[in-house]
Amino acid sequence: MGAALSNYLAVGLLTNDGMLPPGTRIKIVTFGSPRVGDRAFASFWKKLVEDYRTSNGQDSFQEYCLRAYNDGESDRALVRQLNCSNSPFLPGIPMLPPMTTGYVHHTMNPLFLRNDRLFRIPDSEKEYGSYDIPAVEDAPPPLHPKGGHNYYNGRELEKLARRADTLMQLMKDEDDLWVESYLEWITRVEKYSLT
Repeated sequence: MGAALSNYLAVGLLTNDGMLPPGTRIKIVTFGSPRVGDRAFASFWKKLVEDYRTSNGQDSFQEYCLRAYNDGESDRALVRQLNCSNSPFLPGIPMLPPMTTGYVHHTMNPLFLRNDRLFRIPDSEKEYGSYDIPAVEDAPPPLHPKGGHNYYNGRELEKLARRADTLMQLMKDEDDLWVESYLEWITRVEKYSLT
């Protein structure tokens, strides 16, 4: 939600004459932004940015929209973990709302982060969430292998969903054996000990 609000703030700043002192430099950097408008909004955004640059210099406005490895897939795994296999496919945050609603990505500088390297996304590909990037020798593994939106404050949210689902299944037993079963499951599946 932060990326969407940042985009709307930038629109507000660019449309209100006199709000910013002349020559103010603006840089907007968003991570995993959803689609925030339709094609008319994308055209409006482009014109706002061009007008601002014409009035304040080409370097006066910079915008970057960064998607991380697997962001376009992040919610699919979460649905599976929550045992909602009958639920419709839920795309990752950068793929919301679906293009069938008429929404598109408006950014003029989309970037993709994988293995600590940034790749520029061509305009023809900016509506997609996952990209085939050739393997790079000696590249480190992705920092967030399950997509950037599955990690907050250093915590993996999929792990939380897995644990909640397992607890719900185990707590169906009316005795107190579910506690031992849960601790065994955590140790076996996550290779982590709570004791």
